[in-house]
Amino acid sequence: MTNEHTKQLKITGIWKNNGLFAQQQFEEEIKKSLQHEGEVEINLLLENGQIVEQHAYVTLMLQKNTLLNPSGTDVLYHLYDVYTAQ
Repeated sequence: MTNEHTKQLKITGIWKNNGLFAQQQFEEEIKKSLQHEGEVEINLLLENGQIVEQHAYVTLMLQKNTLLNPSGTDVLYHLYDVYTAQ
């Protein structure tokens, strides 16, 4: 879906208990696994240098299995909130 006016930005990282998914009520065993094997992927679509809000999505994976995959405007605003709070 990219052309000369659109670009895709992909950011990968590790899970942190105090970060993007802190509001989730994971069991302690899952939290321990996430600390060692949790992966976070953020994907944004930019069109003419602007983020296309409805095409923002975040994926939380554990051992290559997707646990959460929120998308859209709400997840983008949540990203802003988490980033600006740090």
